[in-house]
Amino acid sequence: MSKDALASDRKRERYEEIIKAAGEIFSKKGFHRARMEEIARSAGIGKGTVYEYFKSKKHLFVEVIKYFTSKFLDEFKVAARKGKDYKEKLENALGLLINILHESSGFFELLVRDHWEMDEKLYQWMVKVRNEASKVIEDILREGMKSGKLRDISPRIPAMMLIESSRLVLFSGALDGDGKKPDELKKVIIDVVLNGISKRCVETD
Repeated sequence: MSKDALASDRKRERYEEIIKAAGEIFSKKGFHRARMEEIARSAGIGKGTVYEYFKSKKHLFVEVIKYFTSKFLDEFKVAARKGKDYKEKLENALGLLINILHESSGFFELLVRDHWEMDEKLYQWMVKVRNEASKVIEDILREGMKSGKLRDISPRIPAMMLIESSRLVLFSGALDGDGKKPDELKKVIIDVVLNGISKRCVETD
């Protein structure tokens, strides 16, 4: 490997070290209480080095959000491809979403708490991520419709309901209150959204 390639790899590693350290600090303290000195110390570098990669705290905040949401979306797409049928794929995708929301609740609370720090470009980025995640679920639902297991309707609304239900149930504290584990929660959400709560509803599987 050439010196330039090694330098490029090291630069990427340092970038990710700063991003991960910043993600932890921002999640714990929020945007305004987080300090660049603390982020640098957590990453094991000097404050000046952080500014070699990010021109400001706001710039770093934006890149942290882009990094972790991109990582989530990539993993979400992989999970959605695993499974022998639409239901397994749906459970795998929502299972990953619920686990990430549960394990990284501080980061997602940060998005809600400090959303006013988002400029128009970052807001549009988040809309794009949400739409791509929805499309992943829509494609799975279309597979279920094609197999005859689900009614042939527009998959957009049920896809958004599945995603938003996962987020709202977790952030409402229902997971702790009901004593359900993330793996059990995904099945409840899928059942309620796809089958409803009426006794007249017919099982889809």
